[in-house]
Amino acid sequence: MISSADIPMHLSRNRSGMALPLVVLLVGAFLVISMNVFQNVYTEQILVGTLRDSFIAVYSADQGMERILYLDIAQGAIVTPPDYTETRELFNGACYTITVRRPGAFTSANASATYPCDAGEQAVRRRIDAVYQK
Repeated sequence: MISSADIPMHLSRNRSGMALPLVVLLVGAFLVISMNVFQNVYTEQILVGTLRDSFIAVYSADQGMERILYLDIAQGAIVTPPDYTETRELFNGACYTITVRRPGAFTSANASATYPCDAGEQAVRRRIDAVYQK
């Protein structure tokens, strides 16, 4: 068995300072990995919130389009004037504006939804357009 007395002094001196750089390297690697994981989780949280808002806006625009088709086709309530506009606020904080135009034989309808209604520029907006002949 080799004892520390058998190791020449110049070899033992070179090995003596490796613990601190190795610890710094490992701590740095763990820090980089943990920051990367945090950034991924934070980005996913933002995407999930945006996806939820977008889904609510699309669903609200779909409700608006269903209202247009129901009023126009089922009830025949949209006859005059040729341009019809209606705005409604929904129970979930979204709002939609429906517009119907009849320039000729075809009917052009669009439903624009915003979620949340009072968010200004930060709001998510979605729109559904349809052209049909009644």
